[in-house]
Amino acid sequence: MRAWDPPVRVGNLSPTRVPAGHVPVEVGAEGEETERFVVPAELLGRPPIAELLRRAAQEYGYARRGPIRIPCPAAAFRRLLGALTGGSGEGGLALAYFSVVV
Repeated sequence: MRAWDPPVRVGNLSPTRVPAGHVPVEVGAEGEETERFVVPAELLGRPPIAELLRRAAQEYGYARRGPIRIPCPAAAFRRLLGALTGGSGEGGLALAYFSVVV
């Protein structure tokens, strides 16, 4: 594994360019600009993210097309990912994101 890198804006990342083992996720509270994150799939089973996914399923259901949408402030989600990946410490996971206005 690589040391955790701070989030990097990667421009217009298409779904076909999502790295293997990662999942595109749109994050934003109601009325907030949405940010798209490319999240390592192994984080989806962690309790805090699993809870956010449960809330997303309650709010949006399972028939939604496109990336998973998580109703959470993007800044809070970014902090959560930093905590789950070890911040700037060794042995963390790489994370990339870009903003998408919806």
